[in-house]
Order: sequence, then structure tokens, then C-alpha cells
Amino acid sequence: MSTQNIIIEFPELQGAEGNQKSIELKSVLEELTMAQGVEEALDIKIVKNSPFTQDFGSSLLLILGTPAAIAVAKGINNFISKYGDHVTIKTEGGTVIARGSAAKNIDVAKTTAALNAARETNREQP
Repeated sequence: MSTQNIIIEFPELQGAEGNQKSIELKSVLEELTMAQGVEEALDIKIVKNSPFTQDFGSSLLLILGTPAAIAVAKGINNFISKYGDHVTIKTEGGTVIARGSAAKNIDVAKTTAALNAARETNREQP
């Protein structure tokens, strides 16, 4: 099974508030993948943005396989629509920063696919 790493950050949320939102999103994603029977295709970790802070972390590192991709994309989209107006999505292919209505309407699946396609294209060029 092919896997990809995605980091989700909420840059405008710091410290305890950022950590709480990361915990909430982690829970939402775990519930969605469990409901669809694809929980084994997803590993989620809360990670620190900076080693110099005392918080537990306010970013999520997602390691997901193809079966979990749809559930994860839907969960992230719903969460951002409800709670945030600023999100950063990082993959091996690049970074997307979305604010305002762009963040609330972001299609995470298409965004990560486009980033990964760009990465592959760049690898193929001499």
C-alpha cells in the first residue's frame, strides 16, 4: 500500500488553543476512518512546531494509505469549515497556505494530489 505524509497546521492558533484543535481534529479523523473501516491505513501524531515551546504540539502529522485518503480529506475539510479560516497543508510535494474562504472551501484531496503530482513532475525533469 502506498502512503503519504501530510502535515496540517493552524498557524494562527498558538499554544494550548492550537494543541486543543489538533487533538479535536485527530479525534475526528480517527472516528471517520474507524466508521469506514480504514483506521489501519492512518497513523496520526500531534507534533510540536517548535522545540522551544512548552506546549504539546499544535500540528498533525498524518501518515495515510490510499484507503484512508477520502475519509481524511472529508474530515479535514469539515473541521476547517467549522473551526478555522487559516490552514497550512504540507506534503513532500510542497506547501499550500489557505486563508479565509479558500481555507473553508479547500479540497484537501485535490490539493495534496496536485502537490504530489508537481513533486513527481519535478523529479522527472533533468
